[in-house]
Amino acid sequence: VSPGMVRTPMTEEYYRAPGVAERRDKAVPVGRVAVPDDIADVIVFLASDRARYVSGADIIVDGGFTTTLMSWVPRPGFDNA
Repeated sequence: VSPGMVRTPMTEEYYRAPGVAERRDKAVPVGRVAVPDDIADVIVFLASDRARYVSGADIIVDGGFTTTLMSWVPRPGFDNA
């Protein structure tokens, strides 16, 4: 399991800085940064019989953030809008 940004008690001070939470929430396609239960739910699923045929997979749990990464990188000849 590969989690993306997760809001936890250890990161809470960081998220209290002006604008940080809003900017990060906006950067994630589902509209918010993960909380620990979002990651735990995937792990519970993988540990269950319902995932008995899942093997050797890396499950990215980031609310779709990695799908947007190329839009943040300047690419000459491509429209980054």
